[in-house]
This record gives sequence, structure tokens and C-alpha cells, in this order.
Amino acid sequence: MKGHLIAAFWLVLLLATVFSGCADRVQAPKNPADRCVTNLTQIWWGLEKWIDDGIRFPPSLGRLAEVGSTPDIFICPGSNHPTAAESSVEDWGDFIYIAGEEEGDDLELAILISPPENHGGSFALVMWKGGYASRVSPEQARRLIREPWCMVKNIKSTDIDSLKKRLSVRVPSRWHNQYPYALNWEIHKSRYGESSQ
Repeated sequence: MKGHLIAAFWLVLLLATVFSGCADRVQAPKNPADRCVTNLTQIWWGLEKWIDDGIRFPPSLGRLAEVGSTPDIFICPGSNHPTAAESSVEDWGDFIYIAGEEEGDDLELAILISPPENHGGSFALVMWKGGYASRVSPEQARRLIREPWCMVKNIKSTDIDSLKKRLSVRVPSRWHNQYPYALNWEIHKSRYGESSQ
């Protein structure tokens, strides 16, 4: 509910800007970290739209790319990585996606992570399931990649057990060596019989 209120607030603010005639004076953020947050937010909106079709977010960012997202949003502007075919977004994209989250899950679960490699190693950006982004230390990002629930307050062990069974941390292939401890999708797929697409 909190995420929907935040999303509604930003939508109202955007519409007010457009209809007040100020839209021509609004400039895109110049700071690469701010532009990265913009891209994370656009992906989050796509994920929210996807979940309206069911209770679970898509199994991969590749599925989100297939339904009309532009390739540019899967890149952190500061990384200068090129885009490629949308179907292989998890090979060339800049973001780590935590797949398997459901509509009723805690809003403080990490859903997208722009790892420290995108930001000169000094910080990471996290998009939370609730629809807001924040800057975290590289150590916190590594912990979130290992345990996406680690920053949820008062989480029960039964909830953690459920998340361990459902969640899959989708790390772009070029970073598999940096994050070997992330929940491997192939292991997840063989354990739970879920399709990677």
C-alpha cells in the first residue's frame, strides 16, 4: 500500500508539472547517479505494471524487456555500457534483479541493485519493492545480493525460509565472478522447477 501511495504521489506531481506548462523547463538529471535512479524507477514502474497481471513479478528482466521497455533503461548511465538485444538484457544490463517477489511481500525488500561496479566502487543504488531508491555502501549491496531480505525490520524466520525458496538473484553474466554467492538461477530452477523465462 505504501508503495502505491508513493507511486501515486509521483504520478500526480508529474501530471501537475505537465499541465502547468512547466514541462518544457524540466531537465533530465545531469548527475549519472541521478540518471541511474531514473532508470531504476522506470524499471520499477514496468515491474509494477507486470504484477497487475498476477501476484508475482516477472522471472527475469528479459521478460520485462519483451513487453515494450526500451533497452536504455537497463543501463546505468555512468557505466557507458552499450545496449544489445532486449531478450539478452540479463547478459549486458547493468542491474541485479531479485526475481520471485510477490505483491504481498515486505516493501523493504530489495528488488533492483545497481552494484558498486556501476559507481566507481564507492556506493551502490538499491530500488526497494516499495518504489523508492537509496544509496548504500558496497558492503551493504553485497549483503543484499546474498540476502535480499537482510534490511527488512522484524522479519520472521519462517518468512526468510519462504523467501529463500522463491527468490532468485539474477546477476548479469559479466559479474558472476564478483558475486558467486548470489542465488544461482539454474540451481533455483532445478530445485523448484520454474522457467527462467
